[in-house]
Amino acid sequence: MFLDIAFPLRQIYIRKTTNATWIIQGIRISSKKVRLFNLIKKRMTLSMGTTLYIAKYKSIYKRVIIEAKGRKNYRILIQANNKPKAIWKIIKDEVDRSSTTTHDIILNTQTNEIGDLNKIVDLFNVYFCETQICHRE
Repeated sequence: MFLDIAFPLRQIYIRKTTNATWIIQGIRISSKKVRLFNLIKKRMTLSMGTTLYIAKYKSIYKRVIIEAKGRKNYRILIQANNKPKAIWKIIKDEVDRSSTTTHDIILNTQTNEIGDLNKIVDLFNVYFCETQICHRE
């Protein structure tokens, strides 16, 4: 059971659902256009005018996103009854540190159970180093 946590069979990407009300349809369309421009820049050699147009479009897009986030944050502060709490919520949303979950891993060997993660790592290193030497010979 814990082996599945430590060594999953395939990588699973969990999409974080966002409640970003500041992302309007115009920003979504611009985002698709910026991704298309990036793809075109990678695949083709563009003229200087086209490159400048793409750079200008990207800079405007960044400013629009910053302004939209700022307006959302301002709206949250205006509507909040508890201003410090609202400010910390905004900071938390901007920093977006995901909470780390810890799994208590216990390795059952033939003789005993090992719960110390450093010892488990050492055992795996020793095991894989020894098997690698055996396969080389």
